[in-house]
Amino acid sequence: MLWRKFKLEWTYAIGELAIVTVGVLIALAVDQWNSSRLEGVEEAAYVSRLMSDIDEDIRNLEYQIDAVEQKQDSLARVADQLRSGLISNHVEFFQDVVIGANYGWNQEAAHRATYDDLLGSGNFGLINDHRIRILISGYYDDLEGGGNRIEERETEYPNLTYKLIPRATTAKDDGVIWERSVEPNLPPDRVERIYQNILDSDLETLTTAEANFGKFVTAITLSQLEKAKTLRASLDSYLGTLD
Repeated sequence: MLWRKFKLEWTYAIGELAIVTVGVLIALAVDQWNSSRLEGVEEAAYVSRLMSDIDEDIRNLEYQIDAVEQKQDSLARVADQLRSGLISNHVEFFQDVVIGANYGWNQEAAHRATYDDLLGSGNFGLINDHRIRILISGYYDDLEGGGNRIEERETEYPNLTYKLIPRATTAKDDGVIWERSVEPNLPPDRVERIYQNILDSDLETLTTAEANFGKFVTAITLSQLEKAKTLRASLDSYLGTLD
């Protein structure tokens, strides 16, 4: 009787242990599933934010390309008029000189708030796809490297034009100050003095250098734009796998 009772109690204990073990395993599985689900939601949110940042980059890069094209057109007119000495409207000529100094050397930086957040918080590993992480890192490294190469190629053309031609100052709604136009209503004697100062300066030589710089900026920007669009498409496809 004692043996039978002991046997029954032991069997009951094993059954209880099995039930508890299964319960713990189920709880752990549920907890793991819930953690994975939350991480998946967070990962998708980060990918969406990265896409929004890159959309801003694409808009800025496209604007940059259009702006540098305008810059190049102005520089070409300046170079032609300086070579020929045929300038029908001095103020319009000054305006071309000023536009030639704009864009390219003050390009906007990449929108990297989300990327910096991922790195700073240690959450970059939330992006589970190793290939996507490499694409993201490579993209931001490339934009930073391109910006540095552009800065290294800057010429003295913009600084010289600031010394030669007075700018009009315009404040935009967001507080940014624009200096992309010649000071209006210049008296004839000052126009003549500015023009003579231009002829006595190195502007003609620097115009060629700035035009070459503009070509370099365009090449870099086109490459960055292509990479931005490629990464944007890759992130969009990847986001679809997270739904």
